[in-house]
Amino acid sequence: MIVSFKNKGSEDVFDGINSKESTKSCPPDIVAIARRKLDQINSAISINDLKIPPGNRLEPLKGDRKGQYPHFSQAIATLLPKPKSRL
Repeated sequence: MIVSFKNKGSEDVFDGINSKESTKSCPPDIVAIARRKLDQINSAISINDLKIPPGNRLEPLKGDRKGQYPHFSQAIATLLPKPKSRL
């Protein structure tokens, strides 16, 4: 479940809002892909849910970022049992 975002633009992309911030955060030609990926993150119950498809290349980071995972979005995703409802 996504509980916070790195910036307002990423949150606007997730919420389907076409704003100045969302355009800065995500080029218009990939908004649909970004929204799909953010929906996948939001629907995940565990980190293992994000390992499919393998193209996600989800591997744990090392060093001072141990315990974190890289991802294809600018969202800061924290996985909790219940997904955020979309209004």
